[in-house]
Amino acid sequence: MTFLRALNPYFNKRMLLMLILGFSSGLPLALTGSTLAAWMVDYGVSLQTIGIFA
Repeated sequence: MTFLRALNPYFNKRMLLMLILGFSSGLPLALTGSTLAAWMVDYGVSLQTIGIFA
């Protein structure tokens, strides 16, 4: 089995749609979580305290 044949199922239209939807659903959480953590550190809240309340 060649490498391209092994990747063939991932280039299915449904699989690409699921990949795009999964990425787009996880991206806002990562962006808001990291932004809020950065803001809290700027205000003097320690990362340990942020981790306790997360």
